Amino acid sequence: MGISIDVTTRKKAENEYKEWLHKLEQSQRLESLGLLASSIAHDFNNILQGVIGNISLANELLSENPQAKHLVLRAQDSAEKAAEITTQLLSYSGKNSCEKKMIDLTETVREAYKLVERLSAKKADIRFDVSLRPLPIFADIRKLRQVVLNLITNAIDSFKSKRGLIYIRTYSATREELLDLNLEVINEIRLDNYAIFEIEDNGSGIPANILERIFEPFFSTKVSGKGIGLAACQGIIKLHEGFIGVSSTVGSGTSFTIGLPLQSSAEIASNLNSSTQLSDAKKLKLNSNFLIIEDEEISSNVCTSMLDHLEFKSTLAKDGKTGIQKYLEFKSEITCVILDVSLPEIDGIEVYSMIRKLDGNIPILLTSGYSLGQISLDISADTQTTFLQKPYTMKQLQDSLNTIIKTDGANE
Repeated sequence: MGISIDVTTRKKAENEYKEWLHKLEQSQRLESLGLLASSIAHDFNNILQGVIGNISLANELLSENPQAKHLVLRAQDSAEKAAEITTQLLSYSGKNSCEKKMIDLTETVREAYKLVERLSAKKADIRFDVSLRPLPIFADIRKLRQVVLNLITNAIDSFKSKRGLIYIRTYSATREELLDLNLEVINEIRLDNYAIFEIEDNGSGIPANILERIFEPFFSTKVSGKGIGLAACQGIIKLHEGFIGVSSTVGSGTSFTIGLPLQSSAEIASNLNSSTQLSDAKKLKLNSNFLIIEDEEISSNVCTSMLDHLEFKSTLAKDGKTGIQKYLEFKSEITCVILDVSLPEIDGIEVYSMIRKLDGNIPILLTSGYSLGQISLDISADTQTTFLQKPYTMKQLQDSLNTIIKTDGANE
């Protein structure tokens, strides 16, 4: 007499547990890489502040020397390209700053495609199957264009030496319809309605062991790849409360599916009202006096030089404690505080709160190598405070100050 035990349920549970554990480990690894990426970007942005800031100053001083000015502008262009890389690194964390407005997904996809149309014509045939109705989304058009360009370029690269075929689709879909597609990102599909961008190619495909790593920062199978593109794409989509899924078969091709919240009529009206704000042109007074609270010598030197060039006075504090002391000492003379968020001893966010308690109206310009989204501070209700991410030019500094400093004596 023998005994038979059905272990099917137990085996299924063990496999599900292993899969869950694998996904947890991958999630933790990606989170660690994200912290590393944002830390590198922050430090690099502080260094670039010295480069881009001084170049913008030199550009102002070389107006009488066109040859030298041309060389300076070329240097500025290279430095700004370096800054774009740090922006991509910050995008990976999904907490980068966004300038959202109401746009049509299909129109944005078409505009992005035009930028690589010549390149794609040489290596692939493109088939458009897009929505005839507008697909309104509230998004940062530059960041979304970056995602579309990256995915189209990757699709073109997948063909290697042969000519291929790329399908580009846009459509609307409900949550139930998306769940039926059995996408890997099923847990991220939480809203009722989405605007979908889909790109499918019949290229070489991606092996399974590589597919699970494609969104990792610094991971790339390309010889000249930086491993930032897809990681940044994922971060940007998360920033827009959307999802990005991928499926691939070696030898058959790859398909990416991106879902972004589809706006309702009520949401369209609300977002249009919130994003349409008129700002009057303002000019800073020549007797303005600025308190700079900044521990990075490169950044403080550049900021001081910019203010000097604009014929403004400035006082420097190299840490939060000294900053508070100097604010109390020169309070009646200070027009505005330029405050770095990352400071030793007393953090910049705490310094901001302390100054606000002392004076609810003093204009404060927050700066950081991090993006605003990565800072644990909500300044949306504070009309006397704005944020400027490093690296910035003199014009960007002046424009930011103009948004918060009134010229009617309110800040005096």
